[in-house]
Amino acid sequence: MNINITDNDKSSLISDLSNTIFNFSFGKLDKLQADNLAKNAVESIDFKNSALMHKGVNWYARKIISMIYFDSIKSNQNK
Repeated sequence: MNINITDNDKSSLISDLSNTIFNFSFGKLDKLQADNLAKNAVESIDFKNSALMHKGVNWYARKIISMIYFDSIKSNQNK
């Protein structure tokens, strides 16, 4: 199966994922951190894997949030 992902598609996905990550962090991440996480995540997505493609933005955002150790982020922000 050949899937064409345009730069516009990626930009839209990054924006949606960033907003969702930001919202799901409940103030623990700032917008720039959410943007960076979303950019890195979208670059890592295997767009040919149909099992992952149907998951949706909320699923990805929850997975990303679950991997963050917020205590280390908070302590780094206070330095």
